[in-house]
Amino acid sequence: MTRFLTDYRTRISQFVGALYALEYPLVIRSEEARLTRLFGAEYGQYVREVPRFLPDLSLYHEPADYVVKPKVFRHAVHDVMWFIFAVGILECIEGIQEAGLIPALLQLY
Repeated sequence: MTRFLTDYRTRISQFVGALYALEYPLVIRSEEARLTRLFGAEYGQYVREVPRFLPDLSLYHEPADYVVKPKVFRHAVHDVMWFIFAVGILECIEGIQEAGLIPALLQLY
């Protein structure tokens, strides 16, 4: 029974992958045609600079200057600090649970 389910799921995933591979280029072409009608030459320039699906690192260019707004930068640093603080708290809780001092009510792995 397990082998049947495994084979069945494998076949479905292969079918969906093949369907995606066949449909996606058609979707790209239709979207590009619509965007060309809407934006004209501006979109043509965008298409020349940005690859369709996979990144092309040869097209990357470094700007000469970066404009940094202190308020936005402070906000981003604040967000990062809260994230680091939250990870530290979770790690402490995990260590206390592993030591057996508090029960683990939820275990993800």
